[in-house]
Parts: sequence; structure tokens; C-alpha cells
Amino acid sequence: MQALESRVLIKKPARRVWKSLASPNFCRTLTDSFWRFGRNLQYQIGGVGEGDRLQRGTHIKVTTGWGRPWLDWIVSDCVPNAFLVMRAEKPGRFEGYHMVVRAEIEPLDDEKCTVTLKLFVLFLNRALEIASLALPLGFLYRMCLDAALRKTKASIERS
Repeated sequence: MQALESRVLIKKPARRVWKSLASPNFCRTLTDSFWRFGRNLQYQIGGVGEGDRLQRGTHIKVTTGWGRPWLDWIVSDCVPNAFLVMRAEKPGRFEGYHMVVRAEIEPLDDEKCTVTLKLFVLFLNRALEIASLALPLGFLYRMCLDAALRKTKASIERS
């Protein structure tokens, strides 16, 4: 299993940062940072809460431009102003996986906080799981996590 973490300081109050992390746009930013690579991804979001916010049970279905299923996110846990947990899984002996992303907010004072993204990936194919540990996938995944955090930070600090 790959377990990676990335952290960034954001000079905005935790409540403001939460509004961004709990929005469907955060899921788009995260997904695009990892899997876009020239694909035209479409998002269908169901079960959002008040104010168009992600909440426990929200389902984000990501398809390619041709309508082919690509990734299904489910918000499995959520505590406002603290953390959000999304998971995706694909069954299958050869290409199956379990993936969890946890976004945490830690207030430092009234005007800034840190955001930590944690990624956990388990491939169901033993050979692929071993290869993921031996190959530089961790490095590539960390670059994607960092990119998602940079984009999120820039978006929050601009607003």
C-alpha cells in the first residue's frame, strides 16, 4: 500500500478554507491533478449538502468525454472545518484498487491554517502492488498531491 502526505500553509481562516475543500471544485482539482493527462473528464455529483457542499454520502462519478466510467468518488466521512475523506475503488483481480484521500485542516490562528492531503492506495493485483512499491510511483503521486494543493491554495488565496 502506498501512503503519502503533502501539507501546505494557507493564509486564510480555516472556515474559509473549509468552504473550498468541501466544494465539488476541490474534487475536480484533485482528480484532474492525478488522472487528466489530456482526457476530457466529465463530473456528475449527487447528494451534496446545503450550499452545494460535499457531505457524507456525496457521490462523484467521473467519466471520460466519451461517457466511459473512469472513477467513482464517495465521501465516506466529513467533519465540517476539520476533515473530509473520499474513497474510490474498482473491483477486479487485475486492475482493481482501493484508494482513500483525506483532507485535514489545522487552524494555526484566526488568519491561517495548514491543509494536509493524505493518499492511501492499495492495488488488488499483487504484482501491480509490489511494482507500485518498487517503482517511483510514490514520487509521481506526491507530485500530483503537491499540484492539487498548490492549485487549491492559489484558488483560496485569490478569493
